[in-house]
Amino acid sequence: MFTWKKKRNFFISYTFIFIAISMIVFLPFLLKGNSFIRDGDGFNQTYPVLIYIGNYLREWFQKGLKQKQFDFVLGLGEGIIPSLSWLGFGDIFTLISVFVKPEKTDMLFTFIVLLKIYISGITYSLFCIYHKIDKKYILVTVFFYVFSRFSLVTGLEFYQNLNPVVWTPLMFLGIDKILDGKKKGTLFFTIYNIYPSLKWVLLFVYGNYMEYYIFCCAIL
Repeated sequence: MFTWKKKRNFFISYTFIFIAISMIVFLPFLLKGNSFIRDGDGFNQTYPVLIYIGNYLREWFQKGLKQKQFDFVLGLGEGIIPSLSWLGFGDIFTLISVFVKPEKTDMLFTFIVLLKIYISGITYSLFCIYHKIDKKYILVTVFFYVFSRFSLVTGLEFYQNLNPVVWTPLMFLGIDKILDGKKKGTLFFTIYNIYPSLKWVLLFVYGNYMEYYIFCCAIL
C-alpha cells in the first residue's frame, strides 16, 4: 500500500536516480557543451518552430484576439495553428517558450526533452502505483521506460515525439479507473494533452481540421 509518505519518498528517490543516470547518459553533451538539436529536421524545423511559437505567444499576450492567424513566412503562406500543430503548437510543454528569449531557445529545446523524459517516469510510476506493484520493481523498470531507444533516439531530435511516452501511462490509468468505477478526469485530461502529439500521424490522412472534428465527435 502506497501512503502519501511512501509516494513522496519514492519520487524523491526516483528524482535523484534520474539525475545520476542522466548525467551518465548525456555526459558527451555536457562535456562538449552541446544541445540536443541535430542537423536535418531537428535544426531546420523543430528548433525554428520553437522560436516562432515563443514569439507568437508573446505577441498574443500583447494583441489578444487581434493576433495574426496567417503568415507568409510559413511555406508560401499558411495558417499558423493548423500548420504548426504537428510541430509542437498546442503542446503544453512548449508554452514555456513564452518566457525564453529566442537566443536561449537551444537551451529550452534541451530542457523540454529532459523534462518530458523525467515526467514520463512519473506517469509510468503512477500507473504502476495504482496497480499496487512493488516499489523496488517500479524503481528498476521505470528507467528502462524513460531511457528507451525511442526516447533517446527519436525523442532527442523531435521533442513532440515524446508526448506519447509521457501521456500513454496516464491514458491507461484513466481507462482502468473508469473500468473500476472511479473518476474519469484522468482520462479526459490525458486525451486533451496527448491528442496534439498524434497530429503528425493523422495529418497526412485527414488534415488538422478533420482531426478536430473527429476528436470533438468522440468526446460528445
